[in-house]
Amino acid sequence: MEWYHYVLLVLKVVFLLEFFLILYDKKFVSQKIYISSEILFKLLLSIYIEYVVLYVAYKHISIEDQLFISFGSGLLMYDAIFNDLPKLLELYGIHNTSFVH
Repeated sequence: MEWYHYVLLVLKVVFLLEFFLILYDKKFVSQKIYISSEILFKLLLSIYIEYVVLYVAYKHISIEDQLFISFGSGLLMYDAIFNDLPKLLELYGIHNTSFVH
């Protein structure tokens, strides 16, 4: 197995964790755990998509589609860093989050 198959396996585990947290009702689960798993999922998924598009399947995907897919994965990474990370830092009492605003 290639290393990106292991990343996909971790993505599946994190996805299941997110799924069970939602089923269990995230009000009863620590918000820190929920937001951390959300950040982890979004970052791993965006990195995985970028790697697959740029290095594995690039011969079979047109340039326009590569740009479109890369933009989508970039939006996932942006959402994790600029929307979810400040929420997590606030929960830990870190108020100077000017690097993400």
